[in-house]
Amino acid sequence: MNLSLNLVVAQVLLLIMGVIGVATAEPQLMPEHALRALIALAVTFAVAQLRPRAFLSLGLATWLSTLVMLVLVLFIGEGTETSQGTKRWLNLGFVEFQPSELAKLGLVLQLASFFRGAGFTRSLPARP
Repeated sequence: MNLSLNLVVAQVLLLIMGVIGVATAEPQLMPEHALRALIALAVTFAVAQLRPRAFLSLGLATWLSTLVMLVLVLFIGEGTETSQGTKRWLNLGFVEFQPSELAKLGLVLQLASFFRGAGFTRSLPARP
């Protein structure tokens, strides 16, 4: 397994604090939030099994699919309860999410893939 114990402990502590925060603010939402926190932890363990090169191969596909979702938000996007005029969310039936969050990951993956393919693997020169 390719996980650092410090990172796992930090993630678990952040997830616990998040569940406590939700339980304090909206107690009825706590079970659903706790389930999502456990799913996030499982995804962390699954993604940690992948090799870094696998992420580079996903760069273009992630970026292009994110661009499609961002365009979809313009047409079928939804607002929030407080600001119905803004369209930021996509409702896929089983989950609502903001494609802009996935766009951040997609951009990083695409840039890493681009720079890797362009031969930018050298280290930066030392400062004088």
